Amino acid sequence: MPAYGIPIAIAYLIVVGATPVGELYVGFRVLNGLIAAVVLTVYLWRAPSSADEVDKMVVGAVVVFAWLSVVSAFPRQSLDAVLSMSAYAAGLFVARDVFRDARTRRLVKGTMRVLFLIVVALAVVQQLQPIMDWVQVVGWSPPPPTGMPFSGLQWGNRYDLVLLALLLFPAWLTGGFARARLVSIGGMGLVLGLVVLNAGSRNVWFAVVGATLVILAQRILGRRRWLRPSVWIGVGAVVVVVGVALVAVEPLRDRLLTPQTIGQRYAMWSAIVQAWIERPLVGYGPGSFPWVLQLTDYFNTNAIGPRHPDSAVFQLLAEGGIAGLAAAGALVVGVGRRLMRHGSAVEIWPLAFFALAGLNSNPTDFGFLAVTAIIWTALALPHGGPSASGETVRQPHLKVAFMAGSTIVLCAYVLTFAAGVKYEAGFVAGGRGDLARARTDLETAALLDPGMALYWRQAGTAALLQGDADTAVEHLRRALLLNGVDDLSWRTLALAHEAQGQTVAASEAAERAVAIQRSDPTNLLLVLSLSARAGQPSAPDEVAEITLSWPSLTAAAGWSELLPRGMTETDAVELALARWQAGGSAAGQLAGEPFLLVLLGHRPDLVDQALAVGGISASFGDPARAMAACDPHAATALEAMPDPARQDATFWSLAAKLDGVGRIDGAGARRVLEAMTGRQLTASLRGNLLNPLHENNSGGYSADAWGYRRLPIAWPEPSIMLPSRVAGEAALLYGWNDIVCGRFAAPDG
Repeated sequence: MPAYGIPIAIAYLIVVGATPVGELYVGFRVLNGLIAAVVLTVYLWRAPSSADEVDKMVVGAVVVFAWLSVVSAFPRQSLDAVLSMSAYAAGLFVARDVFRDARTRRLVKGTMRVLFLIVVALAVVQQLQPIMDWVQVVGWSPPPPTGMPFSGLQWGNRYDLVLLALLLFPAWLTGGFARARLVSIGGMGLVLGLVVLNAGSRNVWFAVVGATLVILAQRILGRRRWLRPSVWIGVGAVVVVVGVALVAVEPLRDRLLTPQTIGQRYAMWSAIVQAWIERPLVGYGPGSFPWVLQLTDYFNTNAIGPRHPDSAVFQLLAEGGIAGLAAAGALVVGVGRRLMRHGSAVEIWPLAFFALAGLNSNPTDFGFLAVTAIIWTALALPHGGPSASGETVRQPHLKVAFMAGSTIVLCAYVLTFAAGVKYEAGFVAGGRGDLARARTDLETAALLDPGMALYWRQAGTAALLQGDADTAVEHLRRALLLNGVDDLSWRTLALAHEAQGQTVAASEAAERAVAIQRSDPTNLLLVLSLSARAGQPSAPDEVAEITLSWPSLTAAAGWSELLPRGMTETDAVELALARWQAGGSAAGQLAGEPFLLVLLGHRPDLVDQALAVGGISASFGDPARAMAACDPHAATALEAMPDPARQDATFWSLAAKLDGVGRIDGAGARRVLEAMTGRQLTASLRGNLLNPLHENNSGGYSADAWGYRRLPIAWPEPSIMLPSRVAGEAALLYGWNDIVCGRFAAPDG
């Protein structure tokens, strides 16, 4: 491979190829496959004769996970995970091989330096956007709050963008340290520190401090020289930036000490442990986490469903059980010992940071972070370095075994890739409404890759929209045999049975969807809709639960049609308030929902109680009581609040609803609200309806994207469309006075 080929490939993978965009779009997957083919070819050619102890440990771990995929509860998803692990193992071997060359090492470090500048510049721009929106509307008094959300661009979550910047920065600490270079490095470190602090991720903060302590421990235990500039630059930057920020900036102290998100993680990890008890030795299979939570009762009361469980340890527990944890632990300990003995502080710090971040997150779930960690490992432990055992494998039968294994992997890759290309064609055709072409492509994908439940579900969806309900039911049942915890398959099956005229079967399928994923409003709304279409009135308890869980639905188009005959939106609000006061459950952890309900229900007497549930400052009591009573002086009460209250999103949510009342500028309030929440609610959303064939849970979980690693298809509208809570939020935001003080008339008229 040409000398510049490796840096170019690394830059491509970190910027695009190994990002969520590169994982999902077929064009990038083709290029990723070509890179993987080159890496695997080199690996298969050289590994049987030149692998050392580190390589054998990596292969051993991959073999364990390959065995776990054979006994997986979700074998098709596990196959994809093992193919990725094999590519990573081959990449580490090849990187360790080529990094023996000094020139290649310099080129790679130079590439990482340039990538750091790009990534940190983009992070700064993204962080400045909401700050500038605040300043243009509010000014500098009060100052903009810290931790406002910002886009992670193609890297996904903003925290993962910050993780990437921190993993790339140590490349600047290699080489000489002339005075001018020290100044520039210090400046870059300061900017990075501010970005990290403003992002507000406590996990990142702890990992930075922990990795620095690892380096200090290595220097003490290894009796290394203490005056290396790279060590003290890193330690000094961490101490100064973190210390000054936590002492001087109150919001950062509050973020550090708040219990926010701890309860969410506890609920998730508890559910994982309960699931693990069912399969303690082998878990549910590599890559199965997106479906493991569906097997538990987690989604009965928790709406947030992340791509990973915010912990590599708990994800390993769910996916690999004791065997997977043991294999990963042995690999980490074995490679970690060699790193601590032979790696430099600059090389060890990013790897220690990567590992520690995995305790309360999971960077291994993101290819661009895994690739960066592989690069640092290869730089620290190149082939032929002091960490090598001196013994290499030179046994001809191993080459035969490698070639046989590679043939199996190649066949699996070719078939699954060809199916993925056909699915991509179906994705395009389905999005433009060409159902015949979409169905043909998706059925072909399912035949090429019959273990992928998604392909059967989507082929069934295309058949349903074409009016072929019988074939749709057949395909959907095939999908559910492969993956019975995909609630969207059950939901689509309910629509197919309804199209057949089988109302009982439709209701049963919809109830199965609810049992799996209660916190997606689409499932509960579909149950209401099927009951209404069948002429069977819904139980008041069902209406109360839905209204309590998603109060904004009461202002959404189509909501009144789902209510039992004679029940109004106001009645639904009163039922929900009664359920809340009686301690009834909601399909999610209650936060601001009771607060919105008391405003919709005109219950000033319950404002203080609702504020406490939502964790909202009691100082909002006066304007909230005025809004609940439809008092025209509500805007005056809101404007009278002190400046600190304006750093709370609740202030701007209320201000946006009081557009045109008093001196409140609704447009400016909405702009600030968008900056503080990261959500855009435009007036055009007010009439939107919910397509039950789509993924509609906005809590972060995407079964197609993160469970099947494929793009969700934007299907045309079916015969049944549902009210949208987002549309209801937009309606309340742009028409509060007309809706709440008109349709929801105050008790005094």
